[in-house]
Amino acid sequence: VKVSVTQGDTETIIDILSAGSFFGELSVIDGEVRSADVIALESTDVLVLSTADFQQCLHDVPEMAVSLLKQLAGRLRRATSWIRALSS
Repeated sequence: VKVSVTQGDTETIIDILSAGSFFGELSVIDGEVRSADVIALESTDVLVLSTADFQQCLHDVPEMAVSLLKQLAGRLRRATSWIRALSS
């Protein structure tokens, strides 16, 4: 899937995700509206978790929470690198 944001006629691709990846976690965590669009580039199976189910998974499987935090940290580091590059 392609993760992107669109402003006017300009699309910025944030990431291309592959099998086993996840998206949409920010809205489930903070309850805010989505921050990007996701478009399937090929046939894709998607698992949808409600906020309650997601929170229960984190409670029942603490390793999932640790993995999620590592993924989020990596995404934040990439975003910081992009901001540095764009501001140079």
